[in-house]
Amino acid sequence: MSNTITIPHPGHPEHIENLASIRLLEAQGFEGTDASLEESLFEYGLIWRHIPETKEFLFVYPHHAIDGRTFDRCTFDEDTDVEKEFDYLLPLGEPDWDELTLPEKIAALIYWHGHENVFGASYWEGFPIADNQ
Repeated sequence: MSNTITIPHPGHPEHIENLASIRLLEAQGFEGTDASLEESLFEYGLIWRHIPETKEFLFVYPHHAIDGRTFDRCTFDEDTDVEKEFDYLLPLGEPDWDELTLPEKIAALIYWHGHENVFGASYWEGFPIADNQ
């Protein structure tokens, strides 16, 4: 039995079949605020990966669903000016803000203001992600 993971739609990083399990997400280089991708997604509510071909970051986060295992995704250009785009959400006097990467700034904004205030409202049913168990 091979341990090789095949990405279902390698030319379409946002395709929900590419995002269907923690193993697929790990194979594509997703990361989060915790060393464990599962903890980052299921407990802290955010993971991301850089997509060099499109010069974007792809974020995956919980959908507002009852089951807690339904998710949505959103992209931001890698050169997004967080201070300009989210000036109404930025905290005053946050230490070390300028040293944070784009994903770390987005994670901080979500922590302070919630997913919907950063990514906007989600108007579809979302998609499931299986854990590694």
